[in-house]
Amino acid sequence: MLEENRVTVISNPEHLISVPIVDISAAAGVMGCENPTYLEEVDHIAMPSQMISKRNQYYCIRIKGESMSPTMLDSGYVVARQLEASEWADMIENYVYIISTKEGTAYVKRIKNRLREKGFIVCMSDNPDKMTYPNFNLYEDELHCILKVEWYFTAKMPNIHETYYRKVENLEKNYDELKDQMIEIMNRLGIRK
Repeated sequence: MLEENRVTVISNPEHLISVPIVDISAAAGVMGCENPTYLEEVDHIAMPSQMISKRNQYYCIRIKGESMSPTMLDSGYVVARQLEASEWADMIENYVYIISTKEGTAYVKRIKNRLREKGFIVCMSDNPDKMTYPNFNLYEDELHCILKVEWYFTAKMPNIHETYYRKVENLEKNYDELKDQMIEIMNRLGIRK
């Protein structure tokens, strides 16, 4: 049993790095989200220096939309490192990035990097509903800014395993029912296995 008042918080500012929380409204959906041309800092989050590099520019950004679900949930937050344009061609395949276009639209997407070969990136959603969240391409001349997502956190904690186990259980139940119906039909028709 935990005793009350046993938690000690040690605040050591030299081991913390302030990361601005910016209102970029990084949309996880296909339509994206219109953003201003500047980043408005609405607050900040203190991150341990072991978790991020002091040499790079980081932003904390709120996710909007369901296209990255179940990996990343609506209203969760990501801490992302801004990439130099020279790093874009070397982006790692199937990692999650925040992509901002010159038109002011931002996306949170998993990418396939085709910049070297074909001059574009493929933006992919993790949501299995590909009719609602299809892949799309963004060409290099459309790109304004790219940030690599390094941390994700959320207050929502859905039981993803339970959801998928329930789907598998229902699928097995439906299979058994269909199997029984087929055996009954075969018996009525006089067909033997």
